[in-house]
Amino acid sequence: MNNSEETVITPVLGLSEMTIKDLWRHRDLLRYLVKRDMQMAYANTAIGMFWVLLQPLAMALVLSVVLGALIRVPTSGQPYPVVILAAYSFWIYFSNVVSRSALSMSANSHLLTKVYFPRVIIVLVPVIAGLLDLIVLLCITLVVALLFGTSPQVSWLMLAAPILLVIPLALGTGLWFSLLTVHVRDIAHALPILLQVAMYASPVLHPVALVPERWRWLYDLNPVVGIIETSRWAIFGSGEFPLYALGASVVVSLFMLITGIVFFRALEDVTSDLI
Repeated sequence: MNNSEETVITPVLGLSEMTIKDLWRHRDLLRYLVKRDMQMAYANTAIGMFWVLLQPLAMALVLSVVLGALIRVPTSGQPYPVVILAAYSFWIYFSNVVSRSALSMSANSHLLTKVYFPRVIIVLVPVIAGLLDLIVLLCITLVVALLFGTSPQVSWLMLAAPILLVIPLALGTGLWFSLLTVHVRDIAHALPILLQVAMYASPVLHPVALVPERWRWLYDLNPVVGIIETSRWAIFGSGEFPLYALGASVVVSLFMLITGIVFFRALEDVTSDLI
């Protein structure tokens, strides 16, 4: 008589899989994947992590010449390179997280089909790995601000606010697209276009003051607006604090995170079968 027992590992039903406790049990896997992601990003490159700085600095230089010097976009006396870097640091983090999250399920199919773990870890990897790049870019932005004559401000501490907001916004958006790109393959091809449109619909290349006053309330509902404008306010320490835009960013970011978790949990098992 065979007394051996067979153990079957199955995912936990409901939203309990998304709990911090469950993620904590798999922290070693998360740590390994984040470390692997950061190492692979700059593997076999001559200048390594300096690529983090090269793209935004080159973008700031080109835009400063084209928009700042030639077209003369009004910036209320603030140096245009700093205006660009204060926004672009957060935008490049957000767009990179969403882009990489959209491909994360397919890229890690070998893990998803072999062993059970909270699938949200796959999307958390680019969110966490990209934070180092964001912090480095913000430090460079502050250095550039000092070079242009901006004095150190107590308001620099407020940079924590947009950092804490862009994380749930990027994670929630990434959760949505990580599954949508598997179920609707066309979305993966359309995503770069959507992100490009979103960048121009946000005050990345221009100050929000260029938006007509009568449309400002609607424009500020874009969660990226509050993140960018708070970043600029914190760096320069002057102007009107973007309270309404920041409040809208808080609400929309939390909405994207909560709905992203619910959507991800509802479809993750079906998605694994499609990969």
